[in-house]
Amino acid sequence: MSKIAYLRVTTWKEALGYAQHYYGCIDLNNKTDDIDVRKKLTADEAKALWKHDKRRGEKKPLWKEGDRCGAFLEEQVLYKAAVKLLPEDFNALVVGMPYTLEPQPIIWAKKKFTKQKNRINALYRMAEEAGWWEEDEAKMKEICEEWEKLFEEIQNG
Repeated sequence: MSKIAYLRVTTWKEALGYAQHYYGCIDLNNKTDDIDVRKKLTADEAKALWKHDKRRGEKKPLWKEGDRCGAFLEEQVLYKAAVKLLPEDFNALVVGMPYTLEPQPIIWAKKKFTKQKNRINALYRMAEEAGWWEEDEAKMKEICEEWEKLFEEIQNG
């Protein structure tokens, strides 16, 4: 059984000019149902979402204080909310998808896996700098071999 959960992040930021938010869903890797990341809005958050979500002709705000909402204006705030929802028996939360066989960033890991988390995040940055498989297959093979070993340590933890 895998002890790693995955945060799938979606956004309409590039697709729609007025959309400025992120959504998250925690994939528990077939352990149970996925968890949509939501929070109760403060008055300021509702106001900020309304400012970014205005639609032509609408006169009433779409959001109000106390609404449960899955829209986050900042990716880091989404990450923090996701970590709070993660069941205790998981060792790490990865931004990405299960069954991806290359480095993905880890936003949270149990303290005993801090070393592995930091190295995996460094490997992710190295893969970005290398241009992934399209630009440097030899470097990616080296990166992925190290990543797999570290990832298994966390997974089997």
